[in-house]
Amino acid sequence: MNFEKLDEELLRELASKGDIHQIQTLLSNKPNLNVNSQNAMNGWTALHWAAKRNHTQVVEYLLEKGANKDIQANDKLTPAHVCNNESLRKILESNTSDNNASYESTVNAILPIIPNYLRHPVFPYISSEPRSNLPNLSANDTQTITLLCRVADDPSETDYVEFEFNKSPIIGSFERLQSNICHELDIDHIDKLRRLPCVRVRNDRDVERLKDNHMLEVILIKQ
Repeated sequence: MNFEKLDEELLRELASKGDIHQIQTLLSNKPNLNVNSQNAMNGWTALHWAAKRNHTQVVEYLLEKGANKDIQANDKLTPAHVCNNESLRKILESNTSDNNASYESTVNAILPIIPNYLRHPVFPYISSEPRSNLPNLSANDTQTITLLCRVADDPSETDYVEFEFNKSPIIGSFERLQSNICHELDIDHIDKLRRLPCVRVRNDRDVERLKDNHMLEVILIKQ
């Protein structure tokens, strides 16, 4: 399982939703994450998605973190080409290219693909509107929990590592949890994940049931 690719796809997902808070958390926890990674199917970056959906705050933050506004998707379009907001487009226009294609002909172009997280979004939909204008969110929608984890049956290390994990979005949360645990424990894979005393964690729904200060153990099967 390529956890780096999962994190890169998560960044693009969060950029499409305009969730600046989770993007900041993700890049704080993963400072070496490639913000310019491109989707294998269409070549879009996180900046393309933020531009397409007019998330100005996300665009500005990604640029601060090294996002390249000159990257072209598979159809040769840059983030500025897919943006339909004039003021935001000015931020995204290339300073180096003297041959910018007609923006007017591309801003209403059909998305090259519609990923699952837009076709079947996790509700409530995250937008760039002020929080005061959003409906009240349930605890499970925004909750960041503290978890404790260690490798089971490791006599050299009996202490638990404490870390924070945001369960939202639920879709893909099991893979994200595994990625976070591998990072925190400095391991490269997980054979089984157990919530103490004896409950297997196997999928997104199991992750949804995790609560603050739950204790987890990673089981590594000895060859």
